[in-house]
Amino acid sequence: MVKHGIKGMLALNGEKLTDRIMHEYQDLCVKYGRQVQLGQDMCLGMGFCIDETQQKAIERVRPYHDERYKWFATFGFVRYTDEQGRPWGTPGAPTRLPSIEDGVQQKAWLCGPPEHLIAQLRDIEAKYPGLAKTMERFTLEQLKAKASTFDIWKIPELGVIGETGHPRVQQAIERIVAAGRAAGVPIGLGGPPGELRSLVEAGSHVTLIFFDALDIGAAARAAVQAARASLV
Repeated sequence: MVKHGIKGMLALNGEKLTDRIMHEYQDLCVKYGRQVQLGQDMCLGMGFCIDETQQKAIERVRPYHDERYKWFATFGFVRYTDEQGRPWGTPGAPTRLPSIEDGVQQKAWLCGPPEHLIAQLRDIEAKYPGLAKTMERFTLEQLKAKASTFDIWKIPELGVIGETGHPRVQQAIERIVAAGRAAGVPIGLGGPPGELRSLVEAGSHVTLIFFDALDIGAAARAAVQAARASLV
């Protein structure tokens, strides 16, 4: 990856795992003749929820956090570590479903009032100076001034899971795009592979492609069929 100049992305990882990967990427850059600051050429993604207090933010995001990990934890996608730095799911480390409190403690989720999130983001800037230029695009003071713009957490309550083309989902996307533009920050959207173009056209700057259990199952069946065919 580093050898070919490919940049990296981390999302919703625990603090220890994030730090380990950041240093590994920097070390590999040196190995292949590139001098980079810690965090440079890396994208760091975190979950966040803004509210009057940290506890209010935690309770607000809890149902959506828990629903996410009902799926991800089953496939081992819990990118947290224990105090010894062992990833969850490995011998000696926790194997349970994570709570939002775990996510906050791991610093994968930032929850609280604007000034609390700004302080945490400033700490990350100081720890990973290579990220600073990217993070400055979000103008952290603007986050505090326009916190109300991000009051879009009712969007997950649409009740149409899996129906990304539903009018209510499309209206929610319009709200997200409008909020991002009003705040002057890049917009990130996600959806299934077939909707990549429509999300970009809607205004997405960072677009995530989602694969659900059905997609994974279909890919697994196709791989098995190909393996069987190769033996005929």
